[in-house]
Parts: sequence; C-alpha cells; structure tokens
Amino acid sequence: FAGNDVYEPSENSATVGNIRPIDTVMTITADDVSINETVTIKVEVVDAEGNPVTGTAIITVDGQLVEVSVTDGVGEYPYTNTQVGKNVTVTGYFADNVTNGYIRSPVTSDDFEVKKLPINLTLEVSPDLTAHVPATATVTLTNDTDKTVVVPGEEVTVVITDEAGNVLANVTAKTDDAGQVVVDFTPITDGEITIDVVHPENDVYVEQSAMAENSVDAMDINVVITSVDDTEINGTTPVEVVVTDEDGNPVGGVNVTLTFTDEDGNVQEVNVTTDDEGKATILYD
Repeated sequence: FAGNDVYEPSENSATVGNIRPIDTVMTITADDVSINETVTIKVEVVDAEGNPVTGTAIITVDGQLVEVSVTDGVGEYPYTNTQVGKNVTVTGYFADNVTNGYIRSPVTSDDFEVKKLPINLTLEVSPDLTAHVPATATVTLTNDTDKTVVVPGEEVTVVITDEAGNVLANVTAKTDDAGQVVVDFTPITDGEITIDVVHPENDVYVEQSAMAENSVDAMDINVVITSVDDTEINGTTPVEVVVTDEDGNPVGGVNVTLTFTDEDGNVQEVNVTTDDEGKATILYD
C-alpha cells in the first residue's frame, strides 16, 4: 500500500496453494469423401469444464504427423491425398501447454472412407448379326456422373459365346483414348449369342458389368452341283458340290446331303462337308 494522507505505506505477501493444470478432451471428425475430393479433418478441444481451449493438436494421418492450430476449441486440416479408394484412420491428441495450464488430452481417433468411383459401361453390337459374317462388340467406359467424359486405360474383359457353348471371343484389354475396347468376332451358327462384359474393381473404380443377348440370323447360301459326267456300268464318276454365301464367298465346314435317285426309284443319301474353298467331292459308283 503506497500510503495516503491518513495511512502509512504498508506491504505484505502470502503464498497461495498450487494451481493445477486442467485436463483436456479432444474429438476428431471426418466425413467420407469421393476420390479426388478434399475432406476436412476437424478437431474440437474443450477443458474438463467444457470450455473451448486454444493451442495445438497433433494428428497422424497416412503415417504423417501434422500439427493443427486450435483456436477457441476448433481446428481444421484439409486432407487431399484422395487419388485412390481406401479407408483412412486419423489419430491424435491435444498437446499439453504449460503456459496456458492445459494437460495433454487422451489419444482419440476417427475413420473415414475415400470412396471409389462408379463407372458407366455401355455395350454396342453390330446390327443384323448373321452367321459367318464378321461383327464387332464395342465397350465404352465413361464417367458415371458425366457420361461425356470417357475413361481410358481401364481393363475390360469381354466373353462372347453362342447357344452351343462355342466361345467366339475371350478378350481382356484396356480401353483406348476414346474409352473403348472393340472386339471382333464371327458367329458360326444362327441362334442366340451372349456377350458378357466385366470391368473389375481397382484402386479407383468399383466393379461394373453388362450382359447382352443378341439374335444371329442364318446366312443365305447357294449350293451348286457341277456337271456330272456319264459313266459305264461298274464305273465311277466324281460329283462335286460348291457352297457359297450370298456374297459369292466360299463357305467351309458346311454339311451337305446329296441324294441320288436312279431310274428304278432307288435312293441313296451321302453326307459330305465342304472344305475351306466351299467344295466337297465324292466318287459316285
């Protein structure tokens, strides 16, 4: 006391008991996010009486230590390592602060997911499929939310089978710059064909598949028996049959039944198969 007109100056002192630092509690929250987006990792810190505090939070994400400034009980960290799908765990604590009288908080954690992207798959098949006529199946991958954006470099498997179980194509390839895989195939019989397409799940995209059934028409063919020479009794004469398609191309592997009827009405049937030139020959005796 400095003193005044009435009282003399005076001074004194006393020791107050220890002021203990206060406990802190921190929570971490982070919402799920899609690939290539930014997720905000939020930390909230209060003292033992529920009052917001200011200081520094230490978090570990993807194996990296990060210091996050906390003001009035809140701190945020933008996480941008979201190029592939994965589950991420964030752990951390509020650092002790002797100056401010805060005790380090218990370690806490939270999980969030970097979600893989859906992908759009379309399948186009040559129109008017006909047996023995080459055709194509075209697979196109695009962004699921903006189908004008193609997705190159993605693996696709295309399997084409017919009703008899014949495998007309079994191709695994990556989409080109146009986001496409084009598969050539040739139906070998009329009926139904089944086209199965699978884009497998990977680090970025979820699995996507498609299946289509298409009808195959029989091809119109022409069967011609070349001129047959006369022969003597007990002799033989060659009989040749030629099979071509509607465009005049030879058709191999075709079964042809030849029926021979003599003047007495006797009937004999002979089955032949054309070669790669569309021809088959027998010796008739």
